[in-house]
Amino acid sequence: CMPRGSCLERLRKRAKRAEGARSKMRWNNSQPILKAIEDPVNPKSDRSLSHRGTEAWIIDAVRTPRGRGKAGAGALSGIHPQHLLSQCLNALRDRTGIDPRDVEDFVAGCVNEFGEQGACIARLAVLNAGWPVDAATGVTLNRFCGSGQQAVNFAAQGVMSGQQDLVIGGGVESMSRV
Repeated sequence: CMPRGSCLERLRKRAKRAEGARSKMRWNNSQPILKAIEDPVNPKSDRSLSHRGTEAWIIDAVRTPRGRGKAGAGALSGIHPQHLLSQCLNALRDRTGIDPRDVEDFVAGCVNEFGEQGACIARLAVLNAGWPVDAATGVTLNRFCGSGQQAVNFAAQGVMSGQQDLVIGGGVESMSRV
């Protein structure tokens, strides 16, 4: 189940342009979007076991502004972390042209999953972004300082295993809220 035609072509073109630059990418809490690129020699016709070994590509990355982590003092301290995350999701949608219904999962890292960052902030951000209720699910994980990076790794693993085609991975943390 690859994304529909024109979207897939745009993603492929962007992936080709980014291929040379991907070694220069810095990890700075951006929200990468991972996409399975089908093999032109042996295109997938279904989601069978032959789907294994697919490459995972980072198609785009966005991030929120950074601010001071003090309640009432930081510029972002009044913004709920769920809103920060949903802004990233909508920016990815707008920049890449993906259909939110094609996104199979959103994996988000969050160290302090309690209070306003509790529940499953990944799923709540998908809903807050205005994406359809039957769009991407969401899962939140805690790997301390490496939570966002681990979320991207898990997203890539889902794509590379052939179980998923389009996954978003990233993280959120609002220190003024915990």
